[in-house]
Amino acid sequence: MDAIVFLIESQELRQDLEDCLRQRYEVIAATGKRALRETFDLAVLDGATLKRLHKAIQERRKIESTQFLPFLLVTTSDARDLIAAHLGQTIDDLLVWPTDQVVLQMRVQNLLQARHLRRDLEAARQQVRQLSLSEERHRALAELVSGYSYAHRLEPDGTIIREWVTPEAYCRVTGYNEHDLPTLDDPSARGRLIYPHDLPIWQQRIQNIRSGQPDASEFRIVTKSGEVRWVRAVGRPEFDASQQRVARFIGATQDITERKHAEEELKIQQAYLDQLFENAPEGIVLLDTEDRVLRVNGEFTRMFGYTPADVVNRPINELIVPDDRLDEGWELTYKVTHGQGVHTETVRRHKDGSRLHVSVVGTPIRIGSGQIAVYAIYRDITERKMAEEALHQSQQQYHHLLESTHDLIQSVAPDGRFLFVNQTWLKTLGYTQAQLPSLRIADIIHPRSLSHWSGVCAQVLAEEAGQYLQATLVAQDGRSILVEGTLIGRHVDGNLVALHGFFRDITERVRLQEQLIERERLAALGRITGAIAHELGTPLNSVLGYTQLLANADISEDARRRLKIIESQVQRMAEIIKHYLSRTRGAPHTHRPINLNELVLETLVQLEIRFQQSHVHVLTELAESLPVLRADGAALQRVMINLLNNAIDAMETGGTITVTTKLTELPESLRRGIVVEVTDTGAGIPAELLPKVFNLFVTTKSEARGTGLGLAICQEIIRAHGGSIHLSSQVGEGTCVRIFLPTEEPPP
Repeated sequence: MDAIVFLIESQELRQDLEDCLRQRYEVIAATGKRALRETFDLAVLDGATLKRLHKAIQERRKIESTQFLPFLLVTTSDARDLIAAHLGQTIDDLLVWPTDQVVLQMRVQNLLQARHLRRDLEAARQQVRQLSLSEERHRALAELVSGYSYAHRLEPDGTIIREWVTPEAYCRVTGYNEHDLPTLDDPSARGRLIYPHDLPIWQQRIQNIRSGQPDASEFRIVTKSGEVRWVRAVGRPEFDASQQRVARFIGATQDITERKHAEEELKIQQAYLDQLFENAPEGIVLLDTEDRVLRVNGEFTRMFGYTPADVVNRPINELIVPDDRLDEGWELTYKVTHGQGVHTETVRRHKDGSRLHVSVVGTPIRIGSGQIAVYAIYRDITERKMAEEALHQSQQQYHHLLESTHDLIQSVAPDGRFLFVNQTWLKTLGYTQAQLPSLRIADIIHPRSLSHWSGVCAQVLAEEAGQYLQATLVAQDGRSILVEGTLIGRHVDGNLVALHGFFRDITERVRLQEQLIERERLAALGRITGAIAHELGTPLNSVLGYTQLLANADISEDARRRLKIIESQVQRMAEIIKHYLSRTRGAPHTHRPINLNELVLETLVQLEIRFQQSHVHVLTELAESLPVLRADGAALQRVMINLLNNAIDAMETGGTITVTTKLTELPESLRRGIVVEVTDTGAGIPAELLPKVFNLFVTTKSEARGTGLGLAICQEIIRAHGGSIHLSSQVGEGTCVRIFLPTEEPPP
């Protein structure tokens, strides 16, 4: 195995070269002048070492003059003076760095082959001199070398005559046999073999050899078949001391067409990469492993304001990382220089001091197992960040608006899940945010509003426009909440993704409206009643007067009893008219002590005939020792008559009425009072009418039998006594009216 010594001061360059060549060659660890005393086949050195050790190298070359010990200079393209001073004397070939591994290996291989050739040639000469071997054996030995070898003799007049050439290799490379082109001094022969554009290179090569300089040239030839191929020709002159001139030169030519094609392809790929690098829409920077800038592209300059001259060999953190983010910058540097990729969004600094938001991607660059550099890509995301911030501010304002409004706002998915509700919605309906995932829209829609809700949703789907909605919602505690508002669909690509609802709680407003309507109806009733009472007052007074006259006449006791009943009913009618006239004029009720049980029994007696005619059986459950009640007895009797008449009308084929009195308490007000209940076994009241039964002109009777005024008047009378009246009913089972009358003043 050939041995190579590296005379390289740069540890990084030395490591790269050793990594590339270690597998094929033996690497000698010695350095400096001591390395020149080692046994090796090739020395690779850089410019700094050449300047420092060129005399020692020349001494070693003299020792190895018969063996050709090659020295390869690895340097940059701008070291022209150094190359001119030492090429051919101190060094045999040069390589511009950085370069491709293939190029490096081929150069090393060529120099080692030249050394092998020289070694072989020298051995052949020794054999010729010692054993008088024939020239054919010498040429056969040269035939073993890759490419073809040759020897040319220089005549005193400058004519070049070929002494020999390895024929098979020569024919393999050029397509000619050794007799086709006996000399290249002939312009026609030279023109046939050397590619026309490369003739100056060939002529310079011959001139170098004639002047006694070794030469290594690369040029193109045209083979006998017309194919253009690249070759590398290495030649060394032999000086004839007796004639004081170069008498002959020997050399070898190698076909390097494939290598040249590879180099050309590499140049093309490099051009592509350079174009991509320079024209990339992101800012790109190449860094060494110590975070110093090697190269930046145009977008980096536009983004940060630094030209390539401003940044080369300067730490990137020092240039664009703000002082308050240096810790972050060094952390990213540590990661990427230790083999980790990074991707983050952060803030960086422009040359003018302004700050910009960037997206950063950093990736290590490796050759083999070693990291040689880092590339970082910066994308300016300032506009995006500003848009995101503006969006965030807008969302905050929108959220604040949604949460500060007194309206109920909700967003519901097509499957009924709640996507969003505001705080007013939660507060009004009594739910918490934690309960929403298990809640569905159908859970909060009152059964009587479900069909209306479904119909409005269908309209939203069909018309893709907002629709007005009034519905009853059910709170967590069972309360009914009447709302009105707009239902709007949100569509994406023609598909409904959400239903947005904007509602206002109108429960209290509707209640106040109903109260206002009720008051207006009562006022209208008062006006009507007043007119009727005025028209009926005079006839009733006449009837009462004639009834009293008849009672004093000579009549039977049975007739007298019946006249008393007529007189009592006429007086009752007069009291009713008087009551409504007083209510119309705003006069108060006249409260006096009464026995409620006696009032109930008296009322039942008055209706006895109607009970019999309607086949109604009456039961009483009257509590004993009821306290005396201060009330308007006539008004309460009208309430009882109204309730009993309603019960009779509800039982068209007869039934049972139960009247109950008892002493009880009202827990919510902590007041003692008397409860009167009137229960029938009639047809009952439909559920949808129950909330409205105390409204004016609402009735379940036919127009001929009912006006819808009775229960409204009853409620007014009971409320005037500080009590309450409630009604419960089941269709087909009957109705129960419960009246509470307080026996003491409410607590202060």
